[in-house]
Amino acid sequence: MKKIALFISAALAVSSCVQPEPETADVPITAHTAPQTRTSMGEGVDGMHDVLWTIGDVIAVSDGYLEGIYVTHQGGSSSAIFSPKTKTNINFSTGVIAGYPAGNIFLGTPDLNEDIYLTIPQVQKYTKDSFAEATMPMVSDVAYEPVLNFHNAAGVIRLTLSGDEEVSVSSITFTTDQQFSGDFCYNPGEQIYKEDSAASGSESVTIECETPVSVGKEAVAFNIVVPHKTYSKLSISVKATDGRVHTINMKEGKQITVQRSGIVNIPLHFGTFGTSTAPEIKMSTTYVTFTNIGISVEMKNVTSYYSGFEERASFDRELSSGNLLKDLEWKKLYTGPTSYKGSATSFQEEFGDVLIEPGHEYAFWIVPYSEDQSYTEADVHYIYIQTKAFTPGGTVTLSSDNIEVDMTSISLTLTASENIEIIYNMLFSNEDMQQFAQEQDIIDFLLSGRAYFIEDESDIVVRKFLSPGTDYTLVALAVDRKGKYGSLFRQEFTTVAIPYNDMALEINQDHNALKSDQTLRWSVSGGGDVAEYRYIFTETDRHLWTGTLESSVKKAGETMYLDPGIYYISKTTDTYAKVSMENGKEYMFVILAVDTDGRPSPVSHWKFVY
Repeated sequence: MKKIALFISAALAVSSCVQPEPETADVPITAHTAPQTRTSMGEGVDGMHDVLWTIGDVIAVSDGYLEGIYVTHQGGSSSAIFSPKTKTNINFSTGVIAGYPAGNIFLGTPDLNEDIYLTIPQVQKYTKDSFAEATMPMVSDVAYEPVLNFHNAAGVIRLTLSGDEEVSVSSITFTTDQQFSGDFCYNPGEQIYKEDSAASGSESVTIECETPVSVGKEAVAFNIVVPHKTYSKLSISVKATDGRVHTINMKEGKQITVQRSGIVNIPLHFGTFGTSTAPEIKMSTTYVTFTNIGISVEMKNVTSYYSGFEERASFDRELSSGNLLKDLEWKKLYTGPTSYKGSATSFQEEFGDVLIEPGHEYAFWIVPYSEDQSYTEADVHYIYIQTKAFTPGGTVTLSSDNIEVDMTSISLTLTASENIEIIYNMLFSNEDMQQFAQEQDIIDFLLSGRAYFIEDESDIVVRKFLSPGTDYTLVALAVDRKGKYGSLFRQEFTTVAIPYNDMALEINQDHNALKSDQTLRWSVSGGGDVAEYRYIFTETDRHLWTGTLESSVKKAGETMYLDPGIYYISKTTDTYAKVSMENGKEYMFVILAVDTDGRPSPVSHWKFVY
């Protein structure tokens, strides 16, 4: 599409000197463009121009099932005939929708309420008095005949730049706190953008000047294509060929609204152009408690940045391995604040997810954004902060009441003898307790951050999904307001055992018989009548067979009794089961019998290779 020297052309456009391809038997399409569609800027009223198609322009058309590429062999008019490049059999009777440029837009169902994926480039080339080729996407209205009406699907920000000194500009970066470029969901009916977390995008757009642009007292326009939305934060960073950078941030409380097919003018005049390109970042600690950290941050020459707050061990590992810098593209790019004083976990929203533990060391880091997105360790600004540790000598003690114990859970109320800061607690089986040689080892574990904790002495501790008939020990430690912990609390419990019956199951382990008919057989002896058999049969690598064989079989038997409705548990009243097996594979068969009173038998099992 051309009008004198002002144009926007398709990413898949062919040269106008190429001979037209023969049309197929498919129906040609007539494509119109709306009078207010914006293809370029400069001459005219507010930069408005008709769209004039040119030979070789390409559009993508979809009926929801098929997508076809159409090319025009006409030019010089706002209406043109497009023919399919290959046979497509697009069905117009159910409605079609189209996009331009063909290479940048993914078309779905032709419905005004159906989102369309389109792309706005993060890097756009400077074009005098206009914007670069293939940066302004267009979509058509839904059509039920081969006549399409196109309109712009984005807006424009025009920066008019001037200054008291002559500066040779190499690039300009615009940064917001919203997605500004990349892949978007666009709703043609509502004519709005929707961000998609699964799509790739960026909060910045950069205009690159292939030939440096001279800016002085006479204003020069730089134009970027962006989503038509309202923006409350905007930072503009102008980079000169001598390396200097001049940055301006939109004032707090201000906002700009970009309309579809509209232009937002932003005048920027500089007196003395920025003199420093190196970011200046000052970071310090303002206070440290047991479970909180205060920080102070001051940044200069920084328009946007990546930042994080995490335990030092994790930070050191990611930094030394290079993964921290490699993964920056997946992290959120912040535009502010560049000046802050307060709690570390309130500096950015994501930081609030960090649990600060007493006596732990943390790293707070910032990496200023680089236009070329090339970073080294020297770009990482960070400080280490260690919280205060809890110490012994506290007088607070703990007691328990309202204790309830059944097969799979223990609940009780822990009560402190005085006001407390926090109660750490953990429930261990007697087998797990053997890992602690000394009482101090238990205390160290509770204070390590790996234990549970409650901050109200009336909270009820509930432990579910325990093993029936097993010995457990609850250990807890209370810390007072001064950060001193008292004596270790211990209480032992035994969960209710499963009421087994006296039946015994014997599995027929005759491999030859199993090979002949792939049937598992068993017999039962002992008192009582069998109501049903429950069993698990599976390949050993397809079930949660963990730990020792003995513990796996025990857990399978408990599950079949306590939760027999799980999909991998089978039931029968016969003493055989037809199964399907493959040669060379290892299988596990675990079975029990339930009597008429609902009591299970001890489990029997067979592990074999078929």
